[in-house]
Amino acid sequence: MGAMPPALPPPPTMEPRTLGQLVSDSWDLYVAALPQVAAVVAWGAVPAGVITAASVALTGIDGRETLRAAVEAGEYARVGAASSLGLVARGLSALAGLAVYPVVAGRASGTDVHSFGAYSFVVERLWPLVRTFVRQLVYILLGTLCFVVPGIVLAFRYALTQPAVMLEGLGGPDALGRSKQFMTGYPGKVFGNMVAAWVMTVLGVLAMVFGIG
Repeated sequence: MGAMPPALPPPPTMEPRTLGQLVSDSWDLYVAALPQVAAVVAWGAVPAGVITAASVALTGIDGRETLRAAVEAGEYARVGAASSLGLVARGLSALAGLAVYPVVAGRASGTDVHSFGAYSFVVERLWPLVRTFVRQLVYILLGTLCFVVPGIVLAFRYALTQPAVMLEGLGGPDALGRSKQFMTGYPGKVFGNMVAAWVMTVLGVLAMVFGIG
């Protein structure tokens, strides 16, 4: 029998933060957990990169133009192979991103969570996450069909369903309700932090690109 995954500490619940608290807390957590985060992400990102490179080498499809050319030429086997490998690569990348949650939550609780425990945690919560995502998507699509604006409102209201599932162990209506509670209770704070995080991410990427260049 395989070894049982290590028990993870109860993760912290979502709480509102000011921008200064968010930046400071995030910096401290990610610096402290950087070795574990890097290892966990590598377990998903490296195989994803290998599969992507293998897909290009095997099919010759490396972007939209070559994909369109293959479709127009009727080379559906090549298109299917490239699409399937691309789906697997994106799935591994998504799992790597989700595995960061237990690592950082464990660090916040004073416990080191390594790769095996992190991915075990993700697998345990994957089905509730999928169910919640499908429900969320249906609501947003229905809202979009009702003159678009309701769909935008619902997309904002349910923006925190993934953390509700991964951090608080909720699922389905409970996760959607938790996101709604948070987003309607602190809309300015949450939106401002999202915008600030997006801006800092873009600036970081630009700094890396121009720094390397």
